[in-house]
Amino acid sequence: VILSSVCPRVFGAFLAFGLHDPISEGEIHYKQFETFLISEDEDEQAHGAFQVVVLARVMTGEDHVTIMARGIEVLADLLHSPNELVQEQAADFIASLAHTRAGVPAAIVTVGAVTTLISMLSSSHTLVQSAAATALGYLSYNRNAMRLLLTACRRDPQIFNKLLNFVHQGKVSEVFVKEWEYCVLKGLPTNAEVYGVERCNRTYEVLSSDSPANVIAGTEETFDGESNLLYTPAPV
Repeated sequence: VILSSVCPRVFGAFLAFGLHDPISEGEIHYKQFETFLISEDEDEQAHGAFQVVVLARVMTGEDHVTIMARGIEVLADLLHSPNELVQEQAADFIASLAHTRAGVPAAIVTVGAVTTLISMLSSSHTLVQSAAATALGYLSYNRNAMRLLLTACRRDPQIFNKLLNFVHQGKVSEVFVKEWEYCVLKGLPTNAEVYGVERCNRTYEVLSSDSPANVIAGTEETFDGESNLLYTPAPV
């Protein structure tokens, strides 16, 4: 029992060391983390999933794309946990991953995490709201995540206010903010029946049609500020 509770923290310290002092490939085996990903302890799952995504490129035993996809899927599932502390932790980890490596934000969108994070903005727990808002702020730099977020804001304008209540300047895409300001300026419809829930669902189906592993493998996104985004008026 002691070993089970200590190991994720040990690996976490090891991870922090690895982020500052790169580890040579072949020194970490995926099997060392698999136990945590299938643990009955959701806290262990969250820590293990975060660590495999960050360390995937130096792990052996599985293709690094498969490892990253598995970790992202676990974190996305944990957003649905009945435990608010687990929800907060999973959202915090997603926020950290959303601005670390090309392909990760696209994979997070593909597993449906954006929709769940948006719903978490209405949580009765402030820390859950804050963690979800931070994650959405970083994900707003991804084109597809931004479009899903804009769709949600049109359906419920309070979502935008909730988001900005928790995120600080520089932690949310300026393009996303400008898109929303354009919608407000032009008086575009925010009613779900006018904009169309069906349209939102079709968008999500397109984004979810591929596996997270394929998305990670195929993406060529960059994350240097706004350079990968072009401001154009939102579609009406």
